[in-house]
Amino acid sequence: MIMDANRCRNNGGKIKIVLLFMIRKTPRMKYRRPRAKTPKPQIINTYNIYLTLGRVGKITPDQARNLARQKFADIQYGKDPTSQRQQDKNILTLAELCLWYLREGNGHKKPKTRLQDTSAVNHHIIPLIGGLPITEITRGRIELFVRDVESGEKIQRREKSKNPRGVVAVRGGVAAATSTLGVLGCVFQFAIKHELIERNPAHGIKRPANNIKDIFIDYDEICALGRLFANPKVQTFHKIAVDALKLILMTGCRKSEILTLKWDYIDWENQCFRFPDTKTGKQTRPFGIAALRHLQNLYNQRNGDYSPYVFPATKESKDGHLVALLKMFKMILATKDDSGNLIFYKKGLENHALRHSFASLAADMGYSDLITGALLGHSSRGRGITARYTHAVDKSLLAAADAVSTKIETALNTKG
Repeated sequence: MIMDANRCRNNGGKIKIVLLFMIRKTPRMKYRRPRAKTPKPQIINTYNIYLTLGRVGKITPDQARNLARQKFADIQYGKDPTSQRQQDKNILTLAELCLWYLREGNGHKKPKTRLQDTSAVNHHIIPLIGGLPITEITRGRIELFVRDVESGEKIQRREKSKNPRGVVAVRGGVAAATSTLGVLGCVFQFAIKHELIERNPAHGIKRPANNIKDIFIDYDEICALGRLFANPKVQTFHKIAVDALKLILMTGCRKSEILTLKWDYIDWENQCFRFPDTKTGKQTRPFGIAALRHLQNLYNQRNGDYSPYVFPATKESKDGHLVALLKMFKMILATKDDSGNLIFYKKGLENHALRHSFASLAADMGYSDLITGALLGHSSRGRGITARYTHAVDKSLLAAADAVSTKIETALNTKG
Protein backbone atom coordinates (compact mmCIF):
# COMPACT_ATOMS: atom_id res chain seq x y z
CA MET A 1 0.00 0.00 0.00
CA ILE A 2 1.57 3.25 -1.18
CA MET A 3 1.44 5.86 1.58
CA ASP A 4 3.51 8.63 0.04
CA ALA A 5 6.07 9.03 -2.69
CA ASN A 6 8.85 11.49 -3.33
CA ARG A 7 11.44 11.74 -6.03
CA CYS A 8 14.73 13.48 -5.48
CA ARG A 9 16.78 14.91 -8.27
CA ASN A 10 19.93 13.10 -9.29
CA ASN A 11 22.22 14.52 -6.63
CA GLY A 12 25.46 14.11 -8.52
CA GLY A 13 24.92 10.38 -8.69
CA LYS A 14 25.01 10.03 -4.90
CA ILE A 15 21.47 8.98 -3.92
CA LYS A 16 18.44 8.73 -6.18
CA ILE A 17 14.70 7.92 -6.01
CA VAL A 18 13.07 7.80 -2.57
CA LEU A 19 9.81 5.98 -1.86
CA LEU A 20 7.75 5.53 1.32
CA PHE A 21 5.50 2.45 1.42
CA MET A 22 4.21 -0.29 3.75
CA ILE A 23 5.05 -4.02 3.74
CA ARG A 24 3.45 -6.41 6.23
CA LYS A 25 2.25 -3.59 8.47
CA THR A 26 5.73 -2.11 8.58
CA PRO A 27 6.27 1.39 7.12
CA ARG A 28 9.53 1.46 5.19
CA MET A 29 11.32 3.84 2.89
CA LYS A 30 13.36 2.91 -0.16
CA TYR A 31 16.17 4.83 -1.82
CA ARG A 32 19.13 4.08 -4.05
CA ARG A 33 22.76 4.07 -3.03
CA PRO A 34 25.55 4.17 -5.69
CA ARG A 35 27.75 1.13 -6.14
CA ALA A 36 31.43 1.35 -6.86
CA LYS A 37 32.16 3.12 -10.12
CA THR A 38 32.51 1.06 -13.30
CA PRO A 39 35.55 1.43 -15.58
CA LYS A 40 33.54 4.15 -17.40
CA PRO A 41 33.36 7.10 -14.94
CA GLN A 42 30.21 8.56 -16.51
CA ILE A 43 28.16 5.43 -15.71
CA ILE A 44 26.99 5.09 -12.08
CA ASN A 45 25.31 1.89 -10.95
CA THR A 46 22.82 2.11 -8.03
CA TYR A 47 20.99 -0.43 -5.84
CA ASN A 48 17.94 -0.26 -3.61
CA ILE A 49 18.14 0.29 0.17
CA TYR A 50 15.21 -0.39 2.50
CA LEU A 51 14.99 1.43 5.82
CA THR A 52 12.41 0.29 8.37
CA LEU A 53 10.74 3.20 10.13
CA GLY A 54 8.68 1.29 12.71
CA ARG A 55 5.83 -1.12 13.28
CA VAL A 56 2.13 -0.45 12.89
CA GLY A 57 0.69 0.09 16.33
CA LYS A 58 3.99 1.56 17.50
CA ILE A 59 4.02 4.35 14.92
CA THR A 60 1.17 6.08 13.07
CA PRO A 61 1.15 6.83 9.31
CA ASP A 62 1.56 10.55 10.01
CA GLN A 63 4.53 9.88 12.29
CA ALA A 64 6.02 7.64 9.60
CA ARG A 65 5.61 10.40 6.98
CA ASN A 66 7.25 12.97 9.28
CA LEU A 67 10.11 10.61 10.10
CA ALA A 68 10.57 9.85 6.39
CA ARG A 69 10.69 13.58 5.57
CA GLN A 70 13.52 13.97 8.15
CA LYS A 71 15.41 11.12 6.53
CA PHE A 72 14.76 12.62 3.08
CA ALA A 73 16.28 15.90 4.23
CA ASP A 74 19.38 14.03 5.41
CA ILE A 75 19.60 12.28 2.04
CA GLN A 76 19.43 15.63 0.22
CA TYR A 77 22.59 16.66 2.11
CA GLY A 78 24.37 13.45 1.14
CA LYS A 79 23.84 11.56 4.39
CA ASP A 80 22.96 7.87 4.35
CA PRO A 81 20.43 6.86 7.10
CA THR A 82 21.27 3.16 6.95
CA SER A 83 24.98 3.84 7.30
CA GLN A 84 24.37 5.79 10.51
CA ARG A 85 22.14 3.01 11.82
CA GLN A 86 24.83 0.44 11.00
CA GLN A 87 27.42 2.53 12.81
CA ASP A 88 25.17 2.60 15.86
CA LYS A 89 24.87 -1.19 15.68
CA ASN A 90 28.65 -1.53 15.54
CA ILE A 91 29.12 0.39 18.81
CA LEU A 92 29.97 -1.99 21.63
CA THR A 93 27.62 -2.35 24.54
CA LEU A 94 29.06 -2.16 28.04
CA ALA A 95 28.49 -5.91 28.46
CA GLU A 96 30.56 -6.66 25.34
CA LEU A 97 33.30 -4.29 26.48
CA CYS A 98 33.40 -5.89 29.95
CA LEU A 99 33.71 -9.40 28.53
CA TRP A 100 36.51 -8.21 26.24
CA TYR A 101 38.23 -6.63 29.24
CA LEU A 102 37.97 -9.87 31.24
CA ARG A 103 39.54 -11.78 28.34
CA GLU A 104 42.39 -9.42 27.51
CA GLY A 105 42.48 -6.44 29.84
CA ASN A 106 43.09 -7.71 33.39
CA GLY A 107 45.73 -10.37 32.85
CA HIS A 108 48.24 -8.35 34.88
CA LYS A 109 46.12 -8.72 38.02
CA LYS A 110 46.36 -11.49 40.59
CA PRO A 111 44.01 -14.50 40.20
CA LYS A 112 41.91 -13.50 43.21
CA THR A 113 41.49 -9.96 41.86
CA ARG A 114 40.49 -11.31 38.45
CA LEU A 115 37.80 -13.42 40.13
CA GLN A 116 36.53 -10.31 41.92
CA ASP A 117 36.41 -8.44 38.60
CA THR A 118 34.43 -11.29 37.02
CA SER A 119 32.00 -11.31 39.93
CA ALA A 120 31.43 -7.54 39.69
CA VAL A 121 30.80 -7.77 35.94
CA ASN A 122 28.45 -10.76 36.08
CA HIS A 123 26.50 -9.84 39.21
CA HIS A 124 26.26 -6.05 39.02
CA ILE A 125 27.42 -4.37 35.81
CA ILE A 126 25.82 -6.57 33.14
CA PRO A 127 22.41 -7.01 34.88
CA LEU A 128 21.97 -3.26 35.50
CA ILE A 129 23.66 -1.35 32.66
CA GLY A 130 25.24 -4.00 30.44
CA GLY A 131 22.89 -3.32 27.50
CA LEU A 132 23.84 0.37 27.15
CA PRO A 133 26.16 1.44 24.31
CA ILE A 134 29.44 2.65 25.73
CA THR A 135 29.07 6.02 23.98
CA GLU A 136 25.82 6.72 25.84
CA ILE A 137 27.14 6.08 29.35
CA THR A 138 27.59 9.32 31.25
CA ARG A 139 28.90 10.26 34.66
CA GLY A 140 25.35 10.74 35.94
CA ARG A 141 24.32 7.28 34.74
CA ILE A 142 27.25 5.70 36.58
CA GLU A 143 26.44 7.60 39.78
CA LEU A 144 22.88 6.25 39.58
CA PHE A 145 24.27 2.76 38.98
CA VAL A 146 26.52 3.01 42.05
CA ARG A 147 23.54 4.01 44.20
CA ASP A 148 21.57 1.03 42.87
CA VAL A 149 24.38 -1.37 43.77
CA GLU A 150 24.78 0.23 47.19
CA SER A 151 21.07 -0.14 47.98
CA GLY A 152 20.93 -3.66 46.51
CA GLU A 153 17.21 -3.45 45.81
CA LYS A 154 17.49 -4.13 42.06
CA ILE A 155 20.05 -6.93 42.24
CA GLN A 156 19.18 -9.05 45.27
CA ARG A 157 18.93 -12.65 44.11
CA ARG A 158 20.34 -16.13 44.66
CA GLU A 159 22.16 -18.01 41.93
CA LYS A 160 23.76 -21.41 41.58
CA SER A 161 27.53 -21.50 41.78
CA LYS A 162 29.94 -23.87 40.06
CA ASN A 163 30.17 -26.01 43.18
CA PRO A 164 27.62 -28.79 43.69
CA ARG A 165 24.72 -27.49 45.79
CA GLY A 166 26.53 -24.16 45.95
CA VAL A 167 24.58 -20.90 46.03
CA VAL A 168 25.75 -17.34 45.40
CA ALA A 169 23.79 -14.66 47.25
CA VAL A 170 23.94 -11.32 45.41
CA ARG A 171 23.09 -8.56 47.89
CA GLY A 172 24.95 -5.42 46.88
CA GLY A 173 26.05 -3.01 49.61
CA VAL A 174 28.68 -0.37 50.18
CA ALA A 175 31.67 -2.66 49.67
CA ALA A 176 30.21 -4.09 46.45
CA ALA A 177 29.47 -0.60 45.11
CA THR A 178 33.00 0.59 45.88
CA SER A 179 34.73 -2.38 44.23
CA THR A 180 32.38 -2.36 41.22
CA LEU A 181 33.07 1.33 40.60
CA GLY A 182 36.78 0.51 40.57
CA VAL A 183 36.21 -2.25 38.00
CA LEU A 184 34.16 0.13 35.82
CA GLY A 185 37.00 2.64 35.87
CA CYS A 186 39.41 -0.04 34.64
CA VAL A 187 36.98 -1.15 31.92
CA PHE A 188 36.59 2.38 30.54
CA GLN A 189 40.33 2.97 30.72
CA PHE A 190 40.69 -0.19 28.63
CA ALA A 191 38.25 1.32 26.11
CA ILE A 192 40.28 4.56 25.96
CA LYS A 193 43.42 2.53 25.28
CA HIS A 194 41.71 1.00 22.24
CA GLU A 195 40.37 4.41 21.11
CA LEU A 196 36.72 3.46 21.56
CA ILE A 197 35.95 6.50 23.75
CA GLU A 198 37.80 9.71 24.54
CA ARG A 199 37.20 10.11 28.28
CA ASN A 200 36.54 7.91 31.29
CA PRO A 201 33.02 8.63 32.64
CA ALA A 202 33.84 6.84 35.91
CA HIS A 203 36.80 9.10 36.65
CA GLY A 204 36.36 11.40 39.64
CA ILE A 205 33.18 9.80 40.99
CA LYS A 206 33.28 9.73 44.77
CA ARG A 207 33.23 6.22 46.17
CA PRO A 208 30.62 5.31 48.80
CA ALA A 209 31.76 5.87 52.36
CA ASN A 210 32.81 2.65 54.06
CA ASN A 211 33.67 2.80 57.75
CA ILE A 212 35.18 -0.68 57.92
CA LYS A 213 38.67 0.78 58.42
CA ASP A 214 37.46 2.79 61.42
CA ILE A 215 36.64 -0.38 63.38
CA PHE A 216 39.32 -1.69 65.74
CA ILE A 217 39.59 -2.86 69.32
CA ASP A 218 41.68 -1.23 72.03
CA TYR A 219 43.74 -2.89 74.77
CA ASP A 220 40.81 -3.45 77.15
CA GLU A 221 38.71 -4.95 74.36
CA ILE A 222 41.59 -7.26 73.43
CA CYS A 223 41.52 -8.49 77.02
CA ALA A 224 37.79 -9.21 76.72
CA LEU A 225 38.35 -10.94 73.37
CA GLY A 226 41.01 -13.11 74.99
CA ARG A 227 38.50 -14.26 77.60
CA LEU A 228 36.12 -15.18 74.78
CA PHE A 229 38.84 -17.18 73.02
CA ALA A 230 39.55 -19.05 76.27
CA ASN A 231 35.92 -20.07 76.71
CA PRO A 232 35.61 -23.91 76.81
CA LYS A 233 32.85 -23.90 74.15
CA VAL A 234 34.98 -21.88 71.77
CA GLN A 235 38.07 -24.01 72.38
CA THR A 236 36.08 -27.18 71.74
CA PHE A 237 34.42 -26.19 68.46
CA HIS A 238 36.63 -23.46 66.98
CA LYS A 239 40.18 -23.94 68.25
CA ILE A 240 41.85 -23.75 64.83
CA ALA A 241 39.96 -20.54 64.03
CA VAL A 242 41.01 -19.04 67.37
CA ASP A 243 44.65 -19.87 66.66
CA ALA A 244 44.42 -18.18 63.24
CA LEU A 245 42.71 -15.09 64.66
CA LYS A 246 45.34 -14.78 67.39
CA LEU A 247 48.12 -14.89 64.81
CA ILE A 248 46.43 -12.18 62.73
CA LEU A 249 46.12 -10.01 65.82
CA MET A 250 49.74 -10.54 66.93
CA THR A 251 51.30 -10.03 63.48
CA GLY A 252 48.97 -7.62 61.69
CA CYS A 253 49.01 -9.87 58.64
CA ARG A 254 46.15 -10.06 56.19
CA LYS A 255 43.66 -12.90 56.52
CA SER A 256 44.70 -14.41 53.19
CA GLU A 257 48.37 -14.35 54.21
CA ILE A 258 47.66 -16.25 57.43
CA LEU A 259 45.24 -18.80 55.96
CA THR A 260 47.63 -19.66 53.10
CA LEU A 261 50.70 -19.60 55.35
CA LYS A 262 52.93 -22.65 54.94
CA TRP A 263 55.56 -23.90 57.34
CA ASP A 264 58.15 -23.36 54.60
CA TYR A 265 57.42 -19.62 54.63
CA ILE A 266 58.56 -19.27 58.27
CA ASP A 267 62.18 -18.27 58.85
CA TRP A 268 62.52 -19.39 62.48
CA GLU A 269 66.07 -18.18 62.90
CA ASN A 270 65.54 -14.65 61.55
CA GLN A 271 62.01 -14.41 62.98
CA CYS A 272 60.20 -13.42 59.80
CA PHE A 273 57.80 -14.65 57.13
CA ARG A 274 59.16 -14.99 53.62
CA PHE A 275 56.01 -14.69 51.52
CA PRO A 276 56.52 -15.66 47.85
CA ASP A 277 53.53 -13.49 46.92
CA THR A 278 51.26 -11.01 48.70
CA LYS A 279 48.93 -8.20 47.73
CA THR A 280 52.01 -6.01 47.19
CA GLY A 281 54.31 -8.70 45.78
CA LYS A 282 57.06 -10.85 47.27
CA GLN A 283 57.88 -9.80 50.84
CA THR A 284 59.99 -10.51 53.89
CA ARG A 285 57.82 -9.66 56.91
CA PRO A 286 59.21 -9.68 60.50
CA PHE A 287 56.99 -10.85 63.36
CA GLY A 288 57.27 -10.50 67.12
CA ILE A 289 58.54 -12.89 69.76
CA ALA A 290 54.99 -13.56 71.00
CA ALA A 291 53.95 -14.64 67.50
CA LEU A 292 57.03 -16.87 67.39
CA ARG A 293 55.97 -18.62 70.61
CA HIS A 294 52.45 -19.05 69.21
CA LEU A 295 53.81 -20.62 66.00
CA GLN A 296 56.11 -22.93 67.93
CA ASN A 297 53.15 -24.17 70.00
CA LEU A 298 51.17 -24.82 66.83
CA TYR A 299 54.11 -26.71 65.31
CA ASN A 300 54.42 -28.93 68.39
CA GLN A 301 50.65 -29.64 68.43
CA ARG A 302 50.44 -31.09 64.92
CA ASN A 303 49.82 -34.66 66.21
CA GLY A 304 50.95 -36.41 63.06
CA ASP A 305 49.29 -33.90 60.74
CA TYR A 306 52.01 -33.03 58.27
CA SER A 307 50.03 -30.66 56.09
CA PRO A 308 52.20 -27.99 54.45
CA TYR A 309 49.78 -25.37 55.77
CA VAL A 310 49.96 -23.94 59.27
CA PHE A 311 46.15 -23.94 59.32
CA PRO A 312 45.03 -26.94 57.26
CA ALA A 313 41.47 -27.55 56.08
CA THR A 314 39.20 -28.88 58.81
CA LYS A 315 37.62 -31.55 56.59
CA GLU A 316 39.63 -34.74 56.24
CA SER A 317 38.79 -35.07 52.55
CA LYS A 318 40.47 -31.75 51.72
CA ASP A 319 44.19 -31.17 51.43
CA GLY A 320 44.05 -27.37 51.25
CA HIS A 321 44.08 -24.67 53.89
CA LEU A 322 41.44 -23.37 56.29
CA VAL A 323 38.66 -21.27 54.73
CA ALA A 324 35.52 -19.47 55.92
CA LEU A 325 37.37 -17.79 58.80
CA LEU A 326 34.92 -14.87 58.85
CA LYS A 327 31.97 -17.26 59.25
CA MET A 328 33.77 -19.00 62.13
CA PHE A 329 34.64 -15.66 63.75
CA LYS A 330 30.97 -14.64 63.70
CA MET A 331 30.04 -17.94 65.32
CA ILE A 332 32.67 -17.33 68.01
CA LEU A 333 31.36 -13.80 68.66
CA ALA A 334 27.86 -15.24 69.06
CA THR A 335 28.97 -17.40 72.02
CA LYS A 336 27.02 -16.70 75.21
CA ASP A 337 27.80 -17.31 78.85
CA ASP A 338 25.71 -19.36 81.28
CA SER A 339 23.39 -16.39 81.83
CA GLY A 340 22.59 -16.15 78.13
CA ASN A 341 24.57 -12.95 77.56
CA LEU A 342 27.17 -12.40 74.87
CA ILE A 343 30.67 -12.79 76.27
CA PHE A 344 32.05 -10.15 73.90
CA TYR A 345 30.32 -7.67 71.60
CA LYS A 346 31.71 -5.09 69.19
CA LYS A 347 29.49 -3.76 66.43
CA GLY A 348 30.82 -4.43 62.94
CA LEU A 349 33.83 -6.41 64.15
CA GLU A 350 35.36 -8.68 61.48
CA ASN A 351 38.68 -10.44 61.17
CA HIS A 352 40.20 -7.57 59.14
CA ALA A 353 39.58 -5.26 62.11
CA LEU A 354 42.19 -7.30 64.02
CA ARG A 355 44.81 -6.08 61.55
CA HIS A 356 43.71 -2.50 62.14
CA SER A 357 43.87 -3.13 65.89
CA PHE A 358 47.53 -4.16 65.56
CA ALA A 359 48.26 -0.91 63.69
CA SER A 360 46.31 1.18 66.22
CA LEU A 361 48.13 -0.35 69.16
CA ALA A 362 51.50 0.20 67.46
CA ALA A 363 50.61 3.86 66.93
CA ASP A 364 49.53 4.21 70.57
CA MET A 365 52.92 2.84 71.62
CA GLY A 366 54.63 5.65 69.70
CA TYR A 367 55.82 3.88 66.57
CA SER A 368 55.87 5.91 63.36
CA ASP A 369 53.78 5.27 60.28
CA LEU A 370 56.86 3.97 58.45
CA ILE A 371 57.52 1.34 61.11
CA THR A 372 53.85 0.37 61.35
CA GLY A 373 53.47 0.25 57.56
CA ALA A 374 56.49 -2.03 57.25
CA LEU A 375 55.12 -4.42 59.89
CA LEU A 376 51.78 -4.51 58.06
CA GLY A 377 53.39 -5.10 54.66
CA HIS A 378 52.13 -1.93 53.01
CA SER A 379 53.40 -0.99 49.59
CA SER A 380 56.88 0.51 49.78
CA ARG A 381 56.48 2.65 46.66
CA GLY A 382 57.78 6.12 47.41
CA ARG A 383 58.91 5.19 50.94
CA GLY A 384 62.64 4.68 51.02
CA ILE A 385 62.90 3.57 54.66
CA THR A 386 59.99 1.16 54.36
CA ALA A 387 61.47 -0.32 51.18
CA ARG A 388 64.67 -1.19 53.03
CA TYR A 389 62.70 -2.68 55.89
CA THR A 390 60.59 -4.91 53.65
CA HIS A 391 63.62 -6.35 51.86
CA ALA A 392 65.68 -7.14 54.95
CA VAL A 393 65.01 -7.92 58.58
CA ASP A 394 65.90 -4.75 60.44
CA LYS A 395 66.63 -4.80 64.19
CA SER A 396 64.46 -1.78 64.85
CA LEU A 397 61.55 -3.51 63.09
CA LEU A 398 62.07 -6.69 65.11
CA ALA A 399 62.15 -4.69 68.31
CA ALA A 400 58.86 -2.97 67.40
CA ALA A 401 57.25 -6.29 66.41
CA ASP A 402 58.40 -7.85 69.71
CA ALA A 403 56.96 -5.01 71.79
CA VAL A 404 53.57 -4.87 70.03
CA SER A 405 53.06 -8.64 69.88
CA THR A 406 54.05 -9.09 73.51
CA LYS A 407 51.56 -6.47 74.64
CA ILE A 408 48.81 -8.17 72.62
CA GLU A 409 49.78 -11.58 74.03
CA THR A 410 49.57 -10.18 77.56
CA ALA A 411 46.11 -8.77 76.87
CA LEU A 412 44.86 -12.06 75.38
CA ASN A 413 46.06 -14.00 78.43
CA THR A 414 44.59 -11.58 80.96
CA LYS A 415 42.03 -13.27 83.22
CA GLY A 416 39.20 -11.81 85.21
